[in-house]
Amino acid sequence: MRKPVDVVYTVITRLEMTKLKTEVEKIDSNAFIIMTSIKDAKGGMIKKKPIKKFDK
Repeated sequence: MRKPVDVVYTVITRLEMTKLKTEVEKIDSNAFIIMTSIKDAKGGMIKKKPIKKFDK
């Protein structure tokens, strides 16, 4: 039987990558992370928002 998992899909700048990885590590040190570069993104929120900290 498969166990349910949470998935986060986000687009961030390269400057935010380290902070996001740090926060994910705090939540789940065994998290599976895929990172890839994109050439362009359209729509959505463009304003910088602080990364929310989650408690287990």
